[in-house]
Amino acid sequence: MVVRGKIVLFLYFFLALIPRGGAQMVGMGQAEYDPDAVVPGQFPDDFAWGVATSAYQVEGAWDKDGRAPSIWDVFTMDGASHVKDGSNGNVACDQYSHYKEDVQLIKSLNVKYYRFSISWSRVLPDGTEASLNQAGINYYKNLVTELKANGIEPMVTLYHWDLPQALHDSMGGWKNSSIIQYFGAYARVMFRELGDQVKFWITLNEPWVVAAWIRVWLGYGSGVNAPGIKEPATSPYIVGHNQILAHSLAYNIYDTEFRVFQKGKIGITLNSDWSIPKTQSQADIDAAERQLQFSLGWFANPIFGNNGDYPDVMKNVSRLPVFASTEKQTNKGSADFFGLNHYTSNIVSNHARRADDPVSYITDMQTNTEADPSWRGSASSWLKVNPSGMRNILNWIKTTYNNPEVYVTENGISDCGTLQDQARLDYYKAYINNMLRAITMDGCNVKGYVAWSLLDNFEWASGYTEKFGLVKVDFERNERPRTVKDSGFFFADLVKNNGFPPGWDTSTYVMQDVEERDMFLHDTFPDGFAWGAATAAYQVEGGWNEDGRGPSIWDVFSHNGRIANHDTGDVACDSYHKYKEDVQMLKQLGVNHYRFSISWSRIMADGTPGTLNPKGIEYYNNLLDELLKNGIQPFVTLYHWDLPQALQEIGGWENDTIIDHFNTYAEICFSNFGHKVKSWLTFNEAFVISWLGYGIGVFAPGVYSPGTGVYQVAHNIIRSHVKAYHTYDDHFRSKYNGQVGITLDCDWKQPNQFRSAKDRYAAERALQFKLGWFANPIFGNGDYPSVMKRVVKQKSIAQGLSKSRLPEFTPEEIKQNKKSADFFGLNHYTSNLVSQFDRPIRDQSYDNDQDVDITYDNCWNRSESSWLRVNPWGLRKLLNWIHDRYDGPPIYVTENGVSDKGQLDDERRIRYYRDYINEMLKAIKLDNVDVRGYMAWSLMDNFEWTSGYTQKFGLYQVDFNSPQRVRSMKSSVSVYSEIIRNNGFPEIATQVCHCYFTHITMVVRGKIGLLLYFFLALIPRGGAQMAGMGQAEYDPDAVVPGQFPDDFAWGVATSAYQVEGAWDKDGRAPSIWDVFTMDGAGHVNDGSNGNVACDQYSHYKEDVQLIKSLNVKYYRFSISWSRVLPDGTEASLNQAGINYYKNLVTELKANGIEPMVTLYHWDLPQALHDSMGGWKNSSIIQYFGAYARVMFRELGDQVKFWITLNEPYIVAWLGYGNGVNAPGIKEPATAPYIVGHNQILAHSLAYRIYDTEFRVFQKGKIGITLNSDWSIPKTQSQADIDAAERQLQFSLGWFANPIFGGNGDYPGVMKNISRLPVFSTTEKQNNKGSADFFGLNHYTSNIVSNRPRRDDDPVSYMTDIQTQTEVDPSWRGSASPWLKVNPGGMRNILNWIKTTYNNPEVYVTENGVSDCGTLQDQTRLDYYKAYINNMLRAITLDGCNVKGYVAWSLLDNFSWSFGYTPRFGLVKVDFERNERPRTVKDSGFFFADLVKNNGFPPGWDTSTYVMQDVEERDMFLHDTFPDGFAWGAATAAYQVEGGWNEDGRGPSIWDVFSHNGRIANQDTGDVACDSYHKYKEDVQMLKQLGVNHYRFSISWSRIMADGTPGTLNPKGIKYYNNLIDELLKNGIQPFVTLYHWDLPQALQEIGGWENDTIIDHFNTYAEICFSNFGHKVKSWLTFNEAFVISWLGYGIGVFAPGVYSPGTGVYQVAHNIIRSHVKAYHTYNDHFRSKYNGQVGITLDCDWKQPNQFRSAKDRYAAERALQFKLGWFANPIFGNGDYPSVMKRVVKQKSLAQGLSVSRLPEFTPEEIEQNKIILSNLPIFFGLNHYTSNLVSQFDRPIRDQSYDNDQDVDITYDNCWNRSESSWLRVNPWGLRKLLKWIHDRYDGPPIYVTENGVSDKGQLDDERRIRYYRDYINEMLKAIKLDNVDVRGYMAWSLMDNFEWTSGYTQKFGLYQVDFNSPQRVRSMKSSVSVYSEIIRNNGFPEI
Repeated sequence: MVVRGKIVLFLYFFLALIPRGGAQMVGMGQAEYDPDAVVPGQFPDDFAWGVATSAYQVEGAWDKDGRAPSIWDVFTMDGASHVKDGSNGNVACDQYSHYKEDVQLIKSLNVKYYRFSISWSRVLPDGTEASLNQAGINYYKNLVTELKANGIEPMVTLYHWDLPQALHDSMGGWKNSSIIQYFGAYARVMFRELGDQVKFWITLNEPWVVAAWIRVWLGYGSGVNAPGIKEPATSPYIVGHNQILAHSLAYNIYDTEFRVFQKGKIGITLNSDWSIPKTQSQADIDAAERQLQFSLGWFANPIFGNNGDYPDVMKNVSRLPVFASTEKQTNKGSADFFGLNHYTSNIVSNHARRADDPVSYITDMQTNTEADPSWRGSASSWLKVNPSGMRNILNWIKTTYNNPEVYVTENGISDCGTLQDQARLDYYKAYINNMLRAITMDGCNVKGYVAWSLLDNFEWASGYTEKFGLVKVDFERNERPRTVKDSGFFFADLVKNNGFPPGWDTSTYVMQDVEERDMFLHDTFPDGFAWGAATAAYQVEGGWNEDGRGPSIWDVFSHNGRIANHDTGDVACDSYHKYKEDVQMLKQLGVNHYRFSISWSRIMADGTPGTLNPKGIEYYNNLLDELLKNGIQPFVTLYHWDLPQALQEIGGWENDTIIDHFNTYAEICFSNFGHKVKSWLTFNEAFVISWLGYGIGVFAPGVYSPGTGVYQVAHNIIRSHVKAYHTYDDHFRSKYNGQVGITLDCDWKQPNQFRSAKDRYAAERALQFKLGWFANPIFGNGDYPSVMKRVVKQKSIAQGLSKSRLPEFTPEEIKQNKKSADFFGLNHYTSNLVSQFDRPIRDQSYDNDQDVDITYDNCWNRSESSWLRVNPWGLRKLLNWIHDRYDGPPIYVTENGVSDKGQLDDERRIRYYRDYINEMLKAIKLDNVDVRGYMAWSLMDNFEWTSGYTQKFGLYQVDFNSPQRVRSMKSSVSVYSEIIRNNGFPEIATQVCHCYFTHITMVVRGKIGLLLYFFLALIPRGGAQMAGMGQAEYDPDAVVPGQFPDDFAWGVATSAYQVEGAWDKDGRAPSIWDVFTMDGAGHVNDGSNGNVACDQYSHYKEDVQLIKSLNVKYYRFSISWSRVLPDGTEASLNQAGINYYKNLVTELKANGIEPMVTLYHWDLPQALHDSMGGWKNSSIIQYFGAYARVMFRELGDQVKFWITLNEPYIVAWLGYGNGVNAPGIKEPATAPYIVGHNQILAHSLAYRIYDTEFRVFQKGKIGITLNSDWSIPKTQSQADIDAAERQLQFSLGWFANPIFGGNGDYPGVMKNISRLPVFSTTEKQNNKGSADFFGLNHYTSNIVSNRPRRDDDPVSYMTDIQTQTEVDPSWRGSASPWLKVNPGGMRNILNWIKTTYNNPEVYVTENGVSDCGTLQDQTRLDYYKAYINNMLRAITLDGCNVKGYVAWSLLDNFSWSFGYTPRFGLVKVDFERNERPRTVKDSGFFFADLVKNNGFPPGWDTSTYVMQDVEERDMFLHDTFPDGFAWGAATAAYQVEGGWNEDGRGPSIWDVFSHNGRIANQDTGDVACDSYHKYKEDVQMLKQLGVNHYRFSISWSRIMADGTPGTLNPKGIKYYNNLIDELLKNGIQPFVTLYHWDLPQALQEIGGWENDTIIDHFNTYAEICFSNFGHKVKSWLTFNEAFVISWLGYGIGVFAPGVYSPGTGVYQVAHNIIRSHVKAYHTYNDHFRSKYNGQVGITLDCDWKQPNQFRSAKDRYAAERALQFKLGWFANPIFGNGDYPSVMKRVVKQKSLAQGLSVSRLPEFTPEEIEQNKIILSNLPIFFGLNHYTSNLVSQFDRPIRDQSYDNDQDVDITYDNCWNRSESSWLRVNPWGLRKLLKWIHDRYDGPPIYVTENGVSDKGQLDDERRIRYYRDYINEMLKAIKLDNVDVRGYMAWSLMDNFEWTSGYTQKFGLYQVDFNSPQRVRSMKSSVSVYSEIIRNNGFPEI
């Protein structure tokens, strides 16, 4: 109910969901309301669009032209650090100087309003009229004049927070009521001075923020904003009160003194978040309303309410001032409009006041606020994105204040300031669209919208850290340059369009798909990839004057004080003495290469051979030997900037003689080290040497020659490189077989504005000047880039020079230069934004020659180096640029890294390496760039050139204050080494155990602190420090290389009831599971049983061969007790059963496989259950002992590995506790304990029998298999830690403690249960140690918390534990609801067993995961990889005594109460076929190799086992379809028309076929949907759907009753003309099928499609249709699904006309259809095309044919053959070479001859027909119609030669993937990616024809809520979009099947495909819209799936 002053918030929360004109809410029977979706529509014609700023935030000029300080000037400059970045608004955007430029920007945005504020202290410096400052007045007059001159209306705010400081100082500002009159006087001045021009006034902006801001209550509450007053209890209310009265006064001044002359309007701007109740409780609903009233209502109610007073809910606050009656009267209605600033929303809950709450405005509200964590964030902590908040707040205002005129005066979002501001674009799109809905759907009176903000600006207490602008401002430059962002271009078009017109493509405004660009790629690098780290001699060696080394230019440069802090490299890292330690660091890092440089002056002191230094050569030989000894290859740089000083003194690199000096030096290095060094770099970063060293002289040698010397140096470097390269090539390559390259450095150059051609050219030019300068001569055409040559020459001539400053290469040099490198070395660190910038012509400078301006994106993270911003994707861009321009050279990334302060916890570096290396991986894998290696810069912190030791790039820290230069490993070492170990980023489950070991409880006998085990895996072997505490984080999903012990036992497992079948064969009696599954009580989810299961009883030999193929040496299986002892006793021994197991064991042993036999796997003989109660009766113990003795006796000579019981816990609890498993007993309080007790004693007895009677002879071992999940404490509280331990003891300890625990008894924690039986002393003695090994079944983990027993808890084993379990939602699921993936659990449970039971011998006897049964079982592969690797860690790192691993399961099988739904097998079993065929899955191939490798050897590539990247394949693409895309829906005449015998229509073959009872339920199409009479209604449905095409078919027998012109029917022609006219009238194009299966019966009676005369009949029919409808129809299809006509109609006869001729007639029919199509096509082409200009195609149907096993060549060939037989049969003649596919011709002919025929059963085309058929190859226009619904799996299957059948001709077997969802049609399984595959197949084989998808859809039962259809359309259409956008397939249209439910051929009306439901029980055939209509129409409106 709406109550005065109190409105139930849920009304507003859902208001936006109410369709206009109705009360039903979306989401309640209609499609869900999506606030982010864009609904097309436009705003009213007079809608006011604007942009906004405020004075202090943009103006600057804080002390110019008489302006006095405001409170914000003082607040930001008082030294108290009020502003986040320490900034202020002194300059801000300097709009004071740039207002004219800004007006032009505003104009470019197409808006008509500019909202700005007046700086009160600029016009009245002391706040009073007496101080009026004419200069300030003039500034605003000039601004207003400029705006008006450009057609922009000013929208002026009088007060936007910047009170004159004088008023604050003199009277306390807004706290003093005198301020009201001062504000009135100020307002009067502005009305007087500007009112003639300004017609739109706002008195105050956000008085709430001034008084108290809920998010961070500012101004006068918490003092976070100016003026910084902290008086939260009283000041907010006083300040708010005074502001309301000041506003009212100003309004009344305008109203009484100015309005009549100036005719403007005046209002106030209030701000409000939307408030959403946290729950539907009345308390939270009231709290949300209270929140709104305390924030928005506080100011709105006095002005817009009915009484001029505060909201009632506020008036119980005693500190709230009271309005006088006259004040109320003045307040009421004191605004012409409601200005609303809205940005975000809050979730609000009730917070009852507590006694300790401080007295405060905030606590008065008694609310708590939070944000929904799913809402997208921004750069402002308070601003979360919730677009529907806009619509809701507008509706709240409408309802609360009688729908006032509203202007949204601010709305926007912050980011870091990038130009590619997709987040802002999305924000505006969604919020503005919600505003549109509020106007058009809800009737809100919104008159305008003003975007915040025009410019990036000073954002109050956040300074310049948050950017809201549509226009970027560069605050680092004095001139404050502006650049329009992507959102600005979008907003300009939004305004121009006045909203969202249908078809507007909003995806084009951001030039790059950021999500796709930044997507992390999980993949690995190529084998042999070179991983390294890098240093340089001067930066690390030290020893600057030792052992004969001469000075280099850097020695001199640094000794001259040119380095920060006067640092030098004299000692540096002292690697001259510590190189062995460095090599050990490299080894620890795991690199296989080390890049270092040689110090030229250490080899030759003066750079010449006369000073050759043997000790220098010895040093490098020692370093090389040490590297090679440790398996590390040297990667040597000859020159890394440290020229011998002696050579510099003769000119250095400017002197041409340097070329020979360098060549001599290179030759000496090649000679001395070439036998050890296989990779050489001549130079490092020639650009740096040239520009920094000799251009601007900031690097050694400090030469300043920016216009000439710089180019000469570069010229000599290139020539030196080339000469040295050829020296190696000519004299050393044949001897040493090495490679020589050069390292060039380059930042990626990104156009500042990508849409600016100038910026794009500038960026390319910058790349050519930086990288191409050196790369083009060496890797390109041998010469400088043409742009360099042209530009430098032009500038040189213009500068008065006679020739270019850029030297020229001779023709001989160009020839020598070309390809003078074996590889391209690239140093890359960062990226730049590049703009065109015309430099002054007079300056002779390399820098000026480029005419570019270089900046950075504000969103790129900083480093410790001012020049280095982090932008990973720049590396991929640059690698592609090099690859594309230089013909794909091999590339080594020779430096890449980031600087920081040198801390050990170098998180920034970790992120940098991970992200940059991943971008390099993308370049390799996605772009085919030939990158061969990566060298991290740098191995260690070092001398960083002119920065000295202030910037640190190292993986290892070096203590430069220590004489020993101590090295310490940083965190990044472990991350980089992990990347190296994994050779990249393999696709492994990504959840990480974010663990910090803060609470370890003591280990107490019988009780272990669980956190010990939870973190145990984190302890590195041999040390106590844990990962995550100074070391790399432990990741249980990562794969650590390593191998298992040589004698490790690998196996696979099954159990009898789950696989054997043969339930009643050869004397087997029922088990409890036979009875349980067949008692009719529905115990099994899918109603199945194990009667046949996998039929291993018949197939055991085949299964043994499968086991052998998996390379395992053990097979774990169980004995069916009732197969060997049918009644459970030895008296009933069944020799046939015994023999079966003997045969199985013999077969295993013959194949080298050891049997691992389980005596009991849950399948108790039913006889023992019936006679004595089964496991509840202690007599069972002796029966089990007797049974065990029989099996030991019968099989023990062969079986050496026995397991007594499998998972006694499951038997006890699921079998006898909750009754979910057989025998279904539900006695949870007592039976589980009794059953468990008896099982333990039965086990002990069996063990003792074996031990005393059989072991000495048989020499086997015997144990028990127990199961356990791992238990993780939910919190670190002692209660939860104890609960997790208790959970383990009650499940695993229950059975393990008596056997492995040392005392033969239950765990102490269980023994307080009075219902727990007690072991006698003898029993304890027998229990203790009664196992040779511990069998563990482990699958999953639980998070456990303490749950104290409650009084109302039932008495139960489960409540005895007093725990509650849950799972981490981030853990991946499976097909079993109980099984979530947490690999770390494996390691932890093994450690728990080790510690609890003294490290027993453990065999993991089951471990695996379930899925739906696909062969491409990536999930299972990942599971095994991660769990087995964690087991490996438990063995190798933790010392767990694990001896073997048995995978569950060998086969898909019967999974107990879940039936066959979950599949666990390494091998697929097809349960739908009697023969139960088996197929090895991808995980099986992986597991076989894992076993063969005995673990995870280094370098094993595990990514090759699944043939397809499923994640990439199934990734949803956000993009739109091409303009003009044809969207439609489809039907067919017989399926919808009805009117079967009306108005002259003759019978068709389907009339006869259906009348003969061949259809389900005896249905017919006599009436169908009655579209013959209801076509107009159908057209309105199409219009509602939003399609632009309707595909329908013409009924041949309605046009000509007997199919010939003699029975031409005018009424039939009239019907179709009426239908076509109705379509066209509604803007829908007809897409007409001539033949959709309904042949006139009269023609069938003369042979139908088997008779050649049909060709002319069809042509005549087509010609009549072209003649009568051709002027209206522009798209024709001759046939629909020729395959169906041929095979189903005339092959196997299951469709009309029911002819059975599978081997000959089928081919003749197809032949005639093709010839009929071709003739009709040419008829149109010859006689109608020029007249009507239409198009003619044919629709063919095809499922995608996926090879069943992709790795099987036979299956791949079979799949291709199946495609050719299905689709190529018709497509190849028409779209290919004019003839049948060669494989069809060959195969059918071979089979025909083998069948005794003289010719092929496949007809032949004449040469003339082939020429006529070849439409595509004749360049005639045609399109390919494709009907596609599903996919198949195809296997090679040799059919018997005798059968003459099209089906048998193919030799294929067709199945489906179990994971593909079913539909209502047995033949239709849902597999969306098959459509993309098929489209690409057509595109590739038929030269890219235009394609229309003419049918696609899914069947269900016809319900209105058709979620299945919604998913189907969305996913299939998205795959079609991928085919267009990613594969360049020319798809032009899509027709959904079907418009409505219809007659579905032989299925009648049992299967429904329609978007609209048809009630076939209603004579009116009522149509109803299904949910899928809104989804499909939304896709059409958006023309796809735009990124929103």
